[in-house]
Amino acid sequence: LLALYLAMLPIMRRVTRSMRRSYVERAELAAIVDYSNDAIVGLSSDGSITSWNAGAETIYGWPADEVLGKPIDFLLPALDENDTPSERDLGRTTHLRKDGTPVAVSVTMSPIRDAKGELVGSSITARDVTELERLDRKLHEAYRQEAVGRLAGGIAHDFGEVLGEIDA
Repeated sequence: LLALYLAMLPIMRRVTRSMRRSYVERAELAAIVDYSNDAIVGLSSDGSITSWNAGAETIYGWPADEVLGKPIDFLLPALDENDTPSERDLGRTTHLRKDGTPVAVSVTMSPIRDAKGELVGSSITARDVTELERLDRKLHEAYRQEAVGRLAGGIAHDFGEVLGEIDA
């Protein structure tokens, strides 16, 4: 029995080291998700929320205990008669905060599969791009004002030439 124990000891040490490494890796991945500034939301195959990180709490204003188990639809604004469902899909879109205010987000979605490769859910990552969109609007306004300025300058130059011809 002692010989069997001594023979198994190196195997048990390797397994223990491997399990410890796996635990540390999982803890590191969990910390990355938990402390991300982006909203990282886990969904079951039926679309109900299974996980909700601190970034989601910050962006949307909902604590995890109030959203777990709910369908994700409460984040989506109601469709207008002019909207189509495809406009609510991924990319840059608008979601709703707890207080009902809209928040511009950039959204990506990834499938979650089990060991057999079966689809068991999905994860959604959303980044608040409200400030980015505000800056984008300011940039477009500056370009527009520059174009109007160039047009006005060109007109003034041409008008000046016409007056110069008349004066001469």
